[in-house]
Amino acid sequence: MRTVTLATFNDADHARPVVSRLHDAGFHPQLQDESKWQKHRFAETLASVKVRVDENEYEAARGKLKEWDAAEHWLDCAICCPECGSPDVEYPQVTRKFMMPTLHMVLFKLGLAEKEFYCNTCQHTWPLRAKMEPERDALNWPIKRGRLQENTDMTP
Repeated sequence: MRTVTLATFNDADHARPVVSRLHDAGFHPQLQDESKWQKHRFAETLASVKVRVDENEYEAARGKLKEWDAAEHWLDCAICCPECGSPDVEYPQVTRKFMMPTLHMVLFKLGLAEKEFYCNTCQHTWPLRAKMEPERDALNWPIKRGRLQENTDMTP
């Protein structure tokens, strides 16, 4: 039977209550933990714990999970794609097969590539941290703040 991702979390402590609640409701959830794989190759373990159900149970389980989330906020710690809202997310955006992860690890360590989240549904990638653009004036030039302009409470 084919399983699909119902929810993705950074750690198993947030996923275990969801799995037990789904199991009590009559579903057959599985907890897939990729944190060992990520620790072996990368420093951070993000989007490593996935709650998976059989594809025949997906719609009913998703409906139950949304119903429980409305009342108890179960999915506050869940990771979803910002574009399509899919929970089928991977971090980093590399394949888990053959030799490519090792090559990517070297590129990440050298700073030649950035680790990003990847949505398996819509193929959208996004960085771990968003880069902040500086404030701009009417001519689209960055506004430089002097020391006195930053903190007006202090005297020179």
